[in-house]
Amino acid sequence: MDTTSERGCTSEDAFDGPDPHEYPVFTSQSEVLSAFSSGTIGVVDARVIFDKNVLGELTFEKLSTLHAKKRISNHSKFSFEKQGFSLCWTMIEDVISRLDKLEGKRLPSVANPNRLMSYSVVNTKRILSQSPIQKSFKKHFAHGLSFLWLGLSPGGLHFDHTNNVLVQLSGRKRVICFAPSVADQISTKVYIVLRNFESIFASENLSMCPGLAKVPYYDLELNPGDALVLPSAAYHSPLALSRDCVSLNTFLPTRSDEAYLNDFARKKDAFPWVVTNAAISLSKLCYRLFGRPLRRSGPYEEM
Repeated sequence: MDTTSERGCTSEDAFDGPDPHEYPVFTSQSEVLSAFSSGTIGVVDARVIFDKNVLGELTFEKLSTLHAKKRISNHSKFSFEKQGFSLCWTMIEDVISRLDKLEGKRLPSVANPNRLMSYSVVNTKRILSQSPIQKSFKKHFAHGLSFLWLGLSPGGLHFDHTNNVLVQLSGRKRVICFAPSVADQISTKVYIVLRNFESIFASENLSMCPGLAKVPYYDLELNPGDALVLPSAAYHSPLALSRDCVSLNTFLPTRSDEAYLNDFARKKDAFPWVVTNAAISLSKLCYRLFGRPLRRSGPYEEM
C-alpha cells in the first residue's frame, strides 16, 4: 500500500500530530473485530475477510466483459448542495464506455460536473448471487450489505452509521480518514458539504469546518487487494486516482446495540438494531420474491 500526504492547511491552529502514514495493519479477523469495537481505523489484506474468488469476479476487466449488461445506478445526479442521491439506472457497459474515453488522458478535476457522469454504484447482488464476505467473518454480524463502486469517486467527506470495510479491486483510490473519537470535533452531519472539492484542508473548508485543522488523520492510497477498516462514525473521503477504479464496501449492521460498536458510534435512527435488522431482512426477502427491495437509502438498496 502506497500513501501520499497533501495537507493544504496553513492555519496556525493546524494539528501537529502523528504522521498520517502511520496506521495500524491488521492480520486477522479477530483484530478487525476488535478494531470495530475500539473505533480504530486500519488496513488489512482483503483475503482475510473476503472470498478472493468472488472479488476476482468484480474487477474492471470482468465488469467490462462478463457483467457489461448488468444494471448500475448512475451518480450523475449527485448534488453536494442537496446532500442527496438520485437513483438513475444505466448499464455497466455505458459507464465503462465513458471511462474508456479517459484512457491516457488526465482525469477531470473533482470540481468538474462531468466527473460524476463516470461514477456509479450498485448492490453486488445485482451482479453476483453470492456474498463476497467469508462466512467465518459474516457470522458475527446480522447482515453484510456489499456495494460496488465503479469509476471516478469525487472524494466527498462523510461517515457511515454502520461498521464498514472498503476493498480496492482495480485501479487506485486515495482515502483521507479520521478516527470516530474525533468525529464530534469535526461535525454532527453525515455529509459535510465542502466549498473546495479539490483539497479537504483548503482554507475555505477550514473556515466552515475548523475542526478539520485540529485533529489527526490518515492519508492512504489503496491498491488492488487493500482493505480499509472503517468503524462507525469514522469520517472518510474516498477519491479515485485512476479511470479503472473499482472498489467494494460492505456495511456490517451489528446484532445488538452493544456488539462490535465503538463508544463514538452513531445510529441512523432511534430504533434498536434488532428492529433495523428485521427491516433489512424483509427487504432482502422482497427482493428474492419480487426483484425489488423494500428499503432503499439513496443509491443503497438493502437486499
